[in-house]
Amino acid sequence: MNYLKSIGINHLDNLVLSHQDADHTGDVPAILADLKVDRIIVGDGLQNNPSIMRKISPYLNKTKLVLIKANQKLPDFPFNIYHPFESGLGKNEDSVVLGTIQGNRSWLFMGDLPSSGENDIMQKYPMLKADYLKLGHHGSDTSSSDAFLKFIHPKVSIISAGRNNRYHHPSVATLERLKDNNLAYVNTQKLGMISYKYGLLGNHWIFKLQGE
Repeated sequence: MNYLKSIGINHLDNLVLSHQDADHTGDVPAILADLKVDRIIVGDGLQNNPSIMRKISPYLNKTKLVLIKANQKLPDFPFNIYHPFESGLGKNEDSVVLGTIQGNRSWLFMGDLPSSGENDIMQKYPMLKADYLKLGHHGSDTSSSDAFLKFIHPKVSIISAGRNNRYHHPSVATLERLKDNNLAYVNTQKLGMISYKYGLLGNHWIFKLQGE
């Protein structure tokens, strides 16, 4: 929130919760308390998850909860919805997967979707590609299968994982798969917060290490 406010943002049109895990939803109450949020977007079925609803329910008088499934179109939402196909309680396999075109580049955000879900996406969307791929599950070896990396073949993959995290993300196996496929990647562990700006002045990456 400090970062958002530092660049003049105190209002969010949409806040997407990919699934239930605390590292994806833990700060939701603080965000809803401090920022104006028009819509919270979640995979269908998450409304039946009591731990998530305890975080959201106190704020539903000032924000709208929107349930989504694959291929659904939302007004004023510049993303394609590729997953989930079925309702679920918000486990990794229920992750919301979104794609968009911004700055004349295509993007794909995988949540924590495991490789089984990647296989489903490849079957459902045989023409799907992305310039920039946010790797699933922080670079875990349960996601980013060799087949999926070959299928998407991004120009750059993005890994979001805490430094010295207890799960040892990203896995050595995932990094090897990226290397074997000659795929470039950026990693928050080494580069800090990663952002991407685009517009009339051109497109560029921004990296910010902690303390800078």
